[in-house]
Amino acid sequence: MTIGNVTTVRWLNTAVTICRIYLSVHGLEDDDVASLEVIILFIITYYFPMYFYIKVLFFFNWKSQYLILLI
Repeated sequence: MTIGNVTTVRWLNTAVTICRIYLSVHGLEDDDVASLEVIILFIITYYFPMYFYIKVLFFFNWKSQYLILLI
């Protein structure tokens, strides 16, 4: 299975592509896998939930609340 290049045109697509690389048989070295796990942890812990809050629960006056949700 070929996944393709990771582009930064859209951050959500990039995050999903990185998750797909992590779940596939990638053949990376141990150091690279450790770095990939840190990136995946950030994506799952912070990026996807914030994307959900902003897209689904969007209120114009909640801008400071989104920052507090990160903490």
